[in-house]
Amino acid sequence: MSLNNWFMSLAHGLYAMAFGFLCMRAAHFFLIHPVLGPQLQMITSMVSDLTVFLLLMAVFLICHGVILRSFENPNREWPFSSPATAAHAIYDIVFIPYFQIYGELFVEDFGNDGKIIVNTKSGFLENECNKTDTEVGCPDSGEPCFSSNLV
Repeated sequence: MSLNNWFMSLAHGLYAMAFGFLCMRAAHFFLIHPVLGPQLQMITSMVSDLTVFLLLMAVFLICHGVILRSFENPNREWPFSSPATAAHAIYDIVFIPYFQIYGELFVEDFGNDGKIIVNTKSGFLENECNKTDTEVGCPDSGEPCFSSNLV
């Protein structure tokens, strides 16, 4: 990116930010209006309540995403070794649980044809089936159905 394009991007960002501040400052004009003043105060109180709700939802969403990813591939390496893999890991932690709120289970993304594979020697879940493993059928593909009820 050339220096000129960088300055233009910076200028566009500053213009957008200035317009946002202008719109927020224009809301103060409505405070003196007898009808719009109380409504504006109600909107600000609703936004503060909504912020608390969204923060609580984010805590449960991230918790669910970490648990889901750890069950999906327990032998995964540490994903935060580089910024690119860290961004991908954070995307994976947030993306699937967010859409599971709306009922999308991503059943096709979880392997093993809807079966949980349990190692009979260690008792842990594994991704690959060995000769000593037993397959336990799970309706609607195992972990996604179990963990989608947590959200």
